[in-house]
Amino acid sequence: MNWEAVGAIGEVFGALVVVGTLLYLALQIRQNSNLAKADYYNKAQMGFSSFRSMVNAHPQVFLKMSKLESLSEEEEIIASNICGELAFNYAILYENERALALEKTSAVTGFCLAFSGIPSAYEIVRGQLIVHGFDEFVDEIEQKMSEDT
Repeated sequence: MNWEAVGAIGEVFGALVVVGTLLYLALQIRQNSNLAKADYYNKAQMGFSSFRSMVNAHPQVFLKMSKLESLSEEEEIIASNICGELAFNYAILYENERALALEKTSAVTGFCLAFSGIPSAYEIVRGQLIVHGFDEFVDEIEQKMSEDT
């Protein structure tokens, strides 16, 4: 066997190793993306569990809000906290969707559906969302709300 044949075999082997390495890296990136998405959904569930706990702790306030009944001063504070919790959950979903390059419509649509029957609740949390840097989220919400009307 001459040196040229040995060199050719080495080049073929090297090319196979490069292809194998690229396949391995592609698999690792895919697994990492799947883990990131699973973590996103897990955190979303935890956030909405907190919201459900607040509603369960104050069902009379949530019922009054949904019927657009007047609230006492204490109930308004509770209502503000409930709405804020829900709004921040959707805002965080929105940011995670953007970071993971997912379709960004689910958080905006969910938010609009959640607050569609309670426009005053949206006004309560709008300023809080902007102050905390969710301006783009608020812009998309207002665009979607104007399209729906």
